[in-house]
Amino acid sequence: MLIDTHRIEQITNFYFDGFLFGMTFTEASDYVKKGFEQQGKSFVSKLNGTFCGYYIDAFTGNVVLYNDRLGMRDLFLYFYQNRIIVSDDFMDVINIVGGDDIDFTAFGEMLKLQAPLFTKTFHKNIELCPGASVIEIDIHEVQIIRKKRYWYLSPRVTEENKRKLKEEFIQIFQKSIVESFNEDDKRYCIANSGGLDSRCNLWLASQADCKFDTYTYGDKNSDAYYVASKVKKALSLRQKYIPVNTDFMKQYAGLHMQKVPMLPLNYSWYHSAYQYLADYDVNVTGFGNFFEAFTHLDSTSRYLKNRNVSHEEQCFYNYNIHSVCSDELFSKLFNKPEKMLDFGWYQAGMDSLNNTEPFNMFDEFEFEHRQRRITKNEPWMNYYGLMDVRNPMVHNEMVDFSLKLPFEYRLEKNLLMELVRDFMESVADIRLDRLPWGPNQPKGMERKLKQWFWRFDHKFYKKTGRSVWFKGAHKNVKSWLSNKPNYVFITETLNAPNELFEEYFNSEFIRNNIQYLISKNFLVLGSVLSIKLYCDRIVKRKKGSL
Repeated sequence: MLIDTHRIEQITNFYFDGFLFGMTFTEASDYVKKGFEQQGKSFVSKLNGTFCGYYIDAFTGNVVLYNDRLGMRDLFLYFYQNRIIVSDDFMDVINIVGGDDIDFTAFGEMLKLQAPLFTKTFHKNIELCPGASVIEIDIHEVQIIRKKRYWYLSPRVTEENKRKLKEEFIQIFQKSIVESFNEDDKRYCIANSGGLDSRCNLWLASQADCKFDTYTYGDKNSDAYYVASKVKKALSLRQKYIPVNTDFMKQYAGLHMQKVPMLPLNYSWYHSAYQYLADYDVNVTGFGNFFEAFTHLDSTSRYLKNRNVSHEEQCFYNYNIHSVCSDELFSKLFNKPEKMLDFGWYQAGMDSLNNTEPFNMFDEFEFEHRQRRITKNEPWMNYYGLMDVRNPMVHNEMVDFSLKLPFEYRLEKNLLMELVRDFMESVADIRLDRLPWGPNQPKGMERKLKQWFWRFDHKFYKKTGRSVWFKGAHKNVKSWLSNKPNYVFITETLNAPNELFEEYFNSEFIRNNIQYLISKNFLVLGSVLSIKLYCDRIVKRKKGSL
């Protein structure tokens, strides 16, 4: 999708892309078009799915753009020097306006937090619009008439019987799964990671007699593969095992930079699976942390001390649990590290969130930043746009239900765990990936003993590579990046001269410490590589060689 006030002749009267739960694309497109014609802008709040689009208002002649309420479909807005461009693809806008106006603090945020914060992008004049955006543009006068949100993430906790909540939960979850299989002529697949979300998707889809295949991928000698095999057997599924390409960085760097340049390049390993999934049309995923509190990021449970401290201290706490780069390493990566972050911008962003209650505020940030800007864009979602994606977790009724749950029901996915235990008996006793038990958790001394032995076994594995219980990690990214094809690509990319990159980064330190970064912080290295490739692209375009 592309709206450009310098190319008015290319704008049609109506455009819709995405899907609505329970409808074919044709049904959804017709439904949306008629809805806007009859009810105007307010109709968008009734839509349930992941989508973006625009229409020409019959009365004003203005273009009205919109996206789904969670922002699963992005809108990038450029407004500068009497020109407005809106697209669902950041690089489409860059290819028109160029990349010279770099917001270098976005580079710093990406190294610290894996992605730029809030609405920020790599370009000073391009912003990422929030979810639930409605933007009205006078394309002739080149003015933004209105820019607002039609929905906010607003918890409304209700006091209901827990059993009643679980019965409501299973009904809504089943409905969201069935409505994800919205087109009979499509071929569907569901990932089996051995985790809780994928287990629910697989069980519910099987119960509803949906037609699908399943797959698992990563390292075969892993906890995830072991547990996924147990789930496959319990549900009598047809499952593919997909290995990881050892040269994934070289293979997919171009595609990665075209689709998700503001995501660390190490995530490109996920795309290895696509060559085995090319015959499928739709990937049904389990992404979405609405039933899990932000505390999964806080391994030391510091959140208990941060409910009643000052707002500034709460902002620091939230920033630190999301940070993947130490201050010491950060200072070595940049020539002028003090110029690469704007903490005031971060605090202003925190102040602009809809929620002020600390835990709700942390949850909202966790979604807006980690889930929307990182997880949603990881290739396993839609394989760089080569597959459609259906995510039952973002069904409006699922999200609305999650927002009425007390905090303790979302702590460690408690209610979701109990849902599996009470309703999904065939998979409830199978332990979870990287845990010593499944949803049907032990209690008392049995729990303490299992927990102790699991921790011992896990530490023993880390030291020796052997274990009794733990089967290994399915994401051996450090090892994969050290493989010759990837390592050669990394060194060649970082050794190639680029004045733009070297203006900000301490290239000598980075080049001399590639193996250190692989072993100690491959997430930071992945961000450095994405930024370097972005700078390479900008310089080539400027020289006319792209």
